[in-house]
Amino acid sequence: MARGFILCLLALGLFGAMSAHAAGRGAQLTRLLEELRTLGYQIVYSNEVVRPGMRVSGPLEDPPTLESARRALDRHGLLLVEREQGVYLVVRCTDCRQTIRGRVMYEQGDLPIRGALITLRGPTVKSIQAGRDGSYLATDLPPGRYEISAEAASFRPSQVSVEVPAGADLVVDLRLEFQATLLEKVVVTPDRFDIAQQTVEVPVSFQRDDLKDAPLRLGETMAMTEMLPGMAIGTEEAAPRIRGSTGRD
Repeated sequence: MARGFILCLLALGLFGAMSAHAAGRGAQLTRLLEELRTLGYQIVYSNEVVRPGMRVSGPLEDPPTLESARRALDRHGLLLVEREQGVYLVVRCTDCRQTIRGRVMYEQGDLPIRGALITLRGPTVKSIQAGRDGSYLATDLPPGRYEISAEAASFRPSQVSVEVPAGADLVVDLRLEFQATLLEKVVVTPDRFDIAQQTVEVPVSFQRDDLKDAPLRLGETMAMTEMLPGMAIGTEEAAPRIRGSTGRD
């Protein structure tokens, strides 16, 4: 019986701990700020800025800290600004311009990769092309977590995950590993293309003036053949041939 009583106490203690942990998860943001007040921090905020529906994404720290409060406020586009010594004001970050900048470079060294494609996926999606020096700039980003990927021809894609708080200006450099690009198999054979066996009739007529002004070479009338479309006569050839062919064709 004593053993059963002890097990019952342990079960009640475990249930109480789990209940307390669950109560802290997803708690209202105002609860976090009020607990900071009990620790001596002077937190100033209004219900118009910190609305009742705003909640903390994870469990509350015990005891809570200013850093945990900043992380919770960032997710709602709010900032914790220190106005005086020990006095903090919660403000809405309507004019904040979150920015991510950086460079895309080789994995080894600082050689830039120009023209790389950078894609940011998070609360919004944005694609940017790196400049000649490998630099890129993404502005007007909502706060939150972003997956930043970079890719370029002949390089392995790279990806990093960053948290962008309200009012942040982050520098995120990306490095890509070079990889050889295999081309498709190309077969080169010594065979020549066959000349198309097609008869094309091109009527040609010579007038008296044409025969009179023809550039006869030592009286060779074969020079007249060069006036026909597609025909040619070499200086060491006794027979005409079609342009683009050889004597064997």
